[in-house]
Amino acid sequence: MKQGLLVVSFGSSVEKTRKNITWTEQVLCSHMPQAVFARAFTSPRIRAALKKRGEEIFSPEQALEDLHKQGVTHVIIQPTHLLPGIDYEALVQQLQTYRGRFEGFLIGKPLLSSTRQVQILAQILMHHYPKQENVSLVYMGHGTEHFANLVYPALEMMMHTEGRSDCFVTTVEGWPDFETAAGRIETKEVCLIPLMLTAGEHVLEDMLGEDSDSLRGVMERHGKTVHAVREGLGSLEKVREMYGSLLDELLHEACADLS
Repeated sequence: MKQGLLVVSFGSSVEKTRKNITWTEQVLCSHMPQAVFARAFTSPRIRAALKKRGEEIFSPEQALEDLHKQGVTHVIIQPTHLLPGIDYEALVQQLQTYRGRFEGFLIGKPLLSSTRQVQILAQILMHHYPKQENVSLVYMGHGTEHFANLVYPALEMMMHTEGRSDCFVTTVEGWPDFETAAGRIETKEVCLIPLMLTAGEHVLEDMLGEDSDSLRGVMERHGKTVHAVREGLGSLEKVREMYGSLLDELLHEACADLS
């Protein structure tokens, strides 16, 4: 048996933030030190941008082809997606055609795939970003039309239940949107925090962009003084450990299949 570990991320073309992906990959590799490691980005645009710089990153399909050529018989695929939403479901569907090429083929869950996982993340965030007097913390996620978007308001509610009414969650493409969040915040000062694995283009443009429709622009239009964190979730060790735990669950499932 020859094992392979494929870590699939959306990707980032912002060099400084790629370390969040790399650090997460390193944690996952430490849980499968004997496996052949492969990296894949799902975004064609990001892969194309990196290729222009001379860096070739495989798509998930290309990565599986390469692992197969290397003689891998059992492959574990761990996505770094946050939600079990549209992108994750599409990934699972796309990769099913490769299942027959391997003796073992398992795909892991996204970070926030259960109530317990959301609770764990809430605790991590509340500990890492303590309450500040007269400052509201605004976490910005990507958002989706998929019903998995309900994770975002659930995360906010969990923090409020723990006494952290200073914490708010908003999204770029889902609900609560920027205007909804801004209208609920009573403090003069806000601190914007990425709720994404990497602090890439979405953070530079949608969170901190000069445009009046960016999160910063909306908050300033509501009279807020804006501060910001420029690190993704991948910069937090305990979040990376969450991914490691997901992989452990998958490995346990793999062992059960072999027994």
